[in-house]
Amino acid sequence: MLRLKIKHLMVTVLLALALPILGCDGTPVAPSETKGKAAITVDTRTITVEEYNDALNRLLPPESEEVGSEEIAELKKSIIAQLIEEALLLDSAIKRGLTVTESELEVEVEYIQGTVGAEEFDSIVTKRYGSLENWKDELRRKLLIGKVIEQVITSGVEITEETAQIYYDEHISEYKVPEQVHARMILVDSEEEARAIRKKLTPENFAQTAKDVSISPEGERGGDLGFFGIGDMPEEFEEVAFTTRQGGISRILKTGYGYHIFFIEERRKSIMLEFETVKDDIIEEMSREVAERKFSEWITTLKRNADIRIKEQLL
Repeated sequence: MLRLKIKHLMVTVLLALALPILGCDGTPVAPSETKGKAAITVDTRTITVEEYNDALNRLLPPESEEVGSEEIAELKKSIIAQLIEEALLLDSAIKRGLTVTESELEVEVEYIQGTVGAEEFDSIVTKRYGSLENWKDELRRKLLIGKVIEQVITSGVEITEETAQIYYDEHISEYKVPEQVHARMILVDSEEEARAIRKKLTPENFAQTAKDVSISPEGERGGDLGFFGIGDMPEEFEEVAFTTRQGGISRILKTGYGYHIFFIEERRKSIMLEFETVKDDIIEEMSREVAERKFSEWITTLKRNADIRIKEQLL
């Protein structure tokens, strides 16, 4: 829930490091003048310029691209919002007496190291955090935030099977799986070529023929389009695919792309997913929605009751 969501996160580390810090009048402020200064205060907790810049740099992608001032402003606002929320949540955790033990931290460290790989892990940590200890400090804060969210929000969310059943009954149409076909396709440039190929096609040689002659990207995998239903493909594709019997090879279809031939490997009839099949998914989705709503209300209240000050001239 605290994960930063930015549509166009295109600013690079190189660009960010090159951006000057501007004062109120738009003139650059020397880094020495901002060192150790509080850029944001949340009640008694302070976030320094260095901490803000560290957060900014860690969230930037490695590739270098030019971005506009609006995108930079969006990125900065998102980071400021995240840092404020984290400060509020850390304070809430401390007030509740929550802590992260060394053993809890090490379990998480070992898990992450195991999923990434030792060499890649060391490279990422060094590049983004400077040292393992800096990364552990950040991880400890994230784990503490997770604990307070669990205590205040998620532990109190309970969606019963009866509630899920009501949702299922009210949204029954969402659980109808339409008819689907599993098709393969051959695409060529000319009608003459398509006719010559069509005469020699059999269900057994269709995939190999697609690999040999089809000019569509799917040709490399035997023309395999996978399963699709009505509305998933262009209408002209569907008209041919859904009127060709299972195991059959279609007529030649002309489109703006060229000349197509389809082979229908399998047809699936429309089915209704039973409640027992989707029950767990419904409960999980409803729990997530309730938790997100509760979290939004809670963080809004925390912000409303906090003394938050942002020195934008330092950011």
